[in-house]
Amino acid sequence: MKRFMKIPLFNTFKNCNYLFLHNNNYVSSNINQKDLNFLNDLEITIYHLLDKDCNLNYTFKQGINVKITEVNYYNGNLKITKEINCLDNSHISLITIEESEDLDCNICVNVNTNILKNAYLDSKKLAILKSNIKYDEETLLSGKRANTEAMNVLVNNYCKHQEFNLVSKHISVESESKMTNFGICKGKSVLDINTNGYVVRNASKSVISQKTKGILLDFEAVISANPWLQIDDYDCLASHGAGIGSIDDEELYYLMSRGLTESESSRLIINGFVNPIFQEINNKELKEELINLNILNDK
Repeated sequence: MKRFMKIPLFNTFKNCNYLFLHNNNYVSSNINQKDLNFLNDLEITIYHLLDKDCNLNYTFKQGINVKITEVNYYNGNLKITKEINCLDNSHISLITIEESEDLDCNICVNVNTNILKNAYLDSKKLAILKSNIKYDEETLLSGKRANTEAMNVLVNNYCKHQEFNLVSKHISVESESKMTNFGICKGKSVLDINTNGYVVRNASKSVISQKTKGILLDFEAVISANPWLQIDDYDCLASHGAGIGSIDDEELYYLMSRGLTESESSRLIINGFVNPIFQEINNKELKEELINLNILNDK
């Protein structure tokens, strides 16, 4: 255990239910949970130390209620595959912190989520990666009344190219998905946010919503937001939208007129996008550590 003590955020796990995995191999836990197969109601914090290619397979038993806060700490050039299976009537809250330290590495992540009948997945993600990444995520709503809400806050401040391809696919009736993305870019960073939505024929009474907002903190920063929907059934509701711009000058002026610097004002505004994720974290030590992180990389 001692060799892991200096890993960022690891020490925040000691006062809660936790599971620590190294490349999906069990390292330690303070409860009877040694893998990602969940059979009972539970609230837990999971730390993934990832420095080799591996597969992460989450399975949630029928009817259970689980809340997970996970920290994925990447180190090196990696290919990670993640499978999430929400079985019938399960109710899952998944808060994900994506973190890396190696400025020179390239990461590929592929996430496949399957939501079955009457299952609900509330997904919130904060990506504060210092490396290049290609992140492909597909959520399949395959059961009647499958439901998911997703919020992704993607922060790119280290002059890297980060690409997020986020797909929602409805193949069953009365399924519902809502996705909200916030992209924040600084310096010469490049952030691509591609959102695709599908409603197949006969997936009637489905509801799909996708929105993306990009905030540029420097003239050289680049954000590309590309929403796309393919709707093959008439009896559904579908909407998408995207907008990119700088922080509102009036908001900055108001805060600076109250005595804050421009940097402090920008950080306060950005924290407004991140706070909904922090508010869902019950691990007090982890929440405090994340709040104190300088996610804007201010000097």
